[in-house]
Amino acid sequence: MMHRHRQVSGFLALLFLCLVPRANAAEDKSTFAGSYTGKFTFKSSNPRFESGEGTVTLFTIAADGKVSGKFAPPRGESGDFSGSVDEDGAIKYTIEFPNQIYVVKGIVVKTKKGTLKGTATQYVGKDQPVGTIEFDLPAKESKN
Repeated sequence: MMHRHRQVSGFLALLFLCLVPRANAAEDKSTFAGSYTGKFTFKSSNPRFESGEGTVTLFTIAADGKVSGKFAPPRGESGDFSGSVDEDGAIKYTIEFPNQIYVVKGIVVKTKKGTLKGTATQYVGKDQPVGTIEFDLPAKESKN
């Protein structure tokens, strides 16, 4: 009888340990998680960069807040970006081209409509601002 009690107690303890991480993982899911696509506006503060409208072809935020995506700027070659967003909406990502790296820092919110709306500053290197980026991206429709 005692052996059976240990088996049941061990099973319950194991079950509890399996369920606890799942509950915490659900709580840790980023409120911004999802895929978005749409237009953005770049407002240059540097004469070497042109202002205009570009396209975000994919902007994905994973459950853990990791950010990745692809975009086409107002002029020039398309690029990829990657970074993260925290629970308060502070976003930071890096854009890498063969000859230049840009860092983008800003704030995003998820609207009642489900769009990802944000304003960020783009920097050359670590601290030379070249312009601001504004976007209000609708959730990307999933194909079933």
